[in-house]
Amino acid sequence: MLGQLQLSILPGQIQNPLPLKQQHLYEQTYSHWKQIWTEVFQKAGGLSCLDPHNFLRQSIVCVLHKEGEVAAICTGTIFDLSSQIWNDHHYLKPFPESTMQQLRNTGHNHVMSGEYLSVSRNFRRAFSRISLAEIMIGLVLKCYESLELDAIFNTTVKEVKTDKMCKKFGFQEIGSYQKYGLNCALLMNNFSTLSGHPDPETQALIQQLFASASNFTTFHQFNNHRTLKAA
Repeated sequence: MLGQLQLSILPGQIQNPLPLKQQHLYEQTYSHWKQIWTEVFQKAGGLSCLDPHNFLRQSIVCVLHKEGEVAAICTGTIFDLSSQIWNDHHYLKPFPESTMQQLRNTGHNHVMSGEYLSVSRNFRRAFSRISLAEIMIGLVLKCYESLELDAIFNTTVKEVKTDKMCKKFGFQEIGSYQKYGLNCALLMNNFSTLSGHPDPETQALIQQLFASASNFTTFHQFNNHRTLKAA
């Protein structure tokens, strides 16, 4: 089944019409995002419904799919720290201001988030050794790396140990906070700490999926693949 998975990189907001097949995948991806994360936040006693803007604002939406069925997603928004508008964005507010100020002071203004990692229930136990969640983290990092941004930030739910998955790729914990009733770790990665997955089979699959990805964003850099450094 692993060999049947495909990666598509979609924009959060469609600017130009997509082919019918990809438009259907886009709608399916949004439905997956809405269902999974509404359940997560409601179970935690927090948010009762999701704001669609938090999907539409995504610069990239990485989707693993098989025969039109969404297997897993992870998204990313690109922020420009030289702009007050982006500095005021709610996603960045929990991160230490000292970290943000250091990035601004050194001219490292172009950063990205890694968000809304989720795996469909139908695929959670499909593979005995490979974690699709870790595959998705690696794929979003491939996007970050290709765009040559200055840093990538994650907020991860500690209960499901997503922070431990991210740390396999070099993420550093820089704080913690509560989001809608969930205990979350604040993580950061950049080119000085970035690494490939420690399992060669997992890293090879990340490379393979990214190399064969269908890119429907305006980021042509995804077509010029670089090799994520070994762990």
